[in-house]
Amino acid sequence: FFFKQKTAYEILSGLVGSEMCIRDSPYALILRALGNAIICFDSSRRIPVIGNGATLPKIGRSYCFALTGSIFEPEVVGLSGVIELYLNALSKVRLSGPTYFSQVLEYFGDLVEEANKVPFSDNQRYYVVAMLTDGSPIDMEDTLEQLVRMSDFPVSVIVVAIDPVKGKPFRDNFKGGKEVYSKKLDKAAKREIVINASYS
Repeated sequence: FFFKQKTAYEILSGLVGSEMCIRDSPYALILRALGNAIICFDSSRRIPVIGNGATLPKIGRSYCFALTGSIFEPEVVGLSGVIELYLNALSKVRLSGPTYFSQVLEYFGDLVEEANKVPFSDNQRYYVVAMLTDGSPIDMEDTLEQLVRMSDFPVSVIVVAIDPVKGKPFRDNFKGGKEVYSKKLDKAAKREIVINASYS
């Protein structure tokens, strides 16, 4: 998910089952826990909800789409709005791999970059992108490029691995304080930008 002081969520979904199972799934539990910890800092309580990895009706496979159906109006109100939108989306899309991070990071990077064009005194916001995933991205170099780019702005990225084993390759990139470095840009992130966590 992505919180700004307005808030935004990034959700990478990988669930099937009954609504009751989904409401108590690791994804929903993490959304609630992380969301409740961060949303109190957001007075608007408006949360953009972006999905990754699904086959959409009339569109086909997508790795960056608004769960609301409109990329220009991706926000819902409050955490309960996020959960309801997530449940609704699961009935309309077919989840699809593999895992890509870069398109969603680029989307949120563009939002933060645009917001930071406003003079600082009018825009004292910090942003958080939280990504829930059941795998490691296969577009690692593009992902690193976006992370390095985003390190210029007031934003952090939290990656929560639902499956710690599948998420290990991504976490290993940042073990032991290893810096985020993009070969494409030939530069490192200006600061620590990624926080890795596992659900277990």
